[in-house]
Amino acid sequence: MLLHLRRSNSSSSSLHFKPRDRKLRLLVAATGPRDTSWASALVVRLSKNPGIEMRAIVDDVIPRLSQTIIVMQNRPMVAPLVAGADAESKSEMDDIEFYRQQAFGLVEWADLMVLVPIDADNLAKMMAGIADTLLLEVLRGWDSAKKILLVPGMSTHMWENPVTKRQMSKIHRKWHWLRPMPPILWHYDDNPKTPKRIVNWSAFNDILSIIKNQADLMGLGRDVDVVSHLSGNLTASPNRPIHSKLPPEIWTIILDFTQDWELAQALGVYTNAVMPHPWALTPKDPRDPIQVYAHELEWLVLTCNSPA
Repeated sequence: MLLHLRRSNSSSSSLHFKPRDRKLRLLVAATGPRDTSWASALVVRLSKNPGIEMRAIVDDVIPRLSQTIIVMQNRPMVAPLVAGADAESKSEMDDIEFYRQQAFGLVEWADLMVLVPIDADNLAKMMAGIADTLLLEVLRGWDSAKKILLVPGMSTHMWENPVTKRQMSKIHRKWHWLRPMPPILWHYDDNPKTPKRIVNWSAFNDILSIIKNQADLMGLGRDVDVVSHLSGNLTASPNRPIHSKLPPEIWTIILDFTQDWELAQALGVYTNAVMPHPWALTPKDPRDPIQVYAHELEWLVLTCNSPA
């Protein structure tokens, strides 16, 4: 990636940096009346960051959340089976149309969404393409060029169920705009009278770090006017752009966020992204010369230093 700096013909020597006002637009969503606390904690922690603008969709709108940012309740979007001509039916249809407009606007507005958490029911509906609530309407129309941090929230039994395993496997393989994060899991203690719900989750700080890194990347964009008188060959071509490369640290942040291991290897940039299984260091069958040759050829193409 190259940054192009525009040169002015002025003879004065100075650099004028104009910080871009663009903030990261973060959409925070949570499903389940008892699971809004994580979304609320996330909003409170990020509310002091000047580079982040937030909105939220939750099942249960709590005062602490609504006092901090714009919050919309995750309301049903199902039209009546029989549309009547009475005022109540018309009002309900108008409400549904209004919230569809809101969902459309949120998809265009947001740069990043974090589902913290999404329960098993809404996870299944999302993967089936159902859009019968405001949040599911947003997810159904989401721009796949923009990422979603997905935190499943369910009981330990649901998480271990083969249905969940199959859903998460499909997300990893085909839903490239979703980045699954460690789940919020809960179970009940052994108290026979009043069982207490115990929640386990350790990825809160990881979510914060990813969002802050994304906000930092948004802040890197600057309109730079280089007003200088340079000697040598540069003065002979005043309109020729200067090419400035991003430092390796920025590339690491970008590739850690996108989890693009192949691009990191091709660029020779260090990253914490996990190596995909097809890129195993050894061929599937070391005894098959064709597979060994194909494996070595793939690695040569991936790591070669070629202008192409």
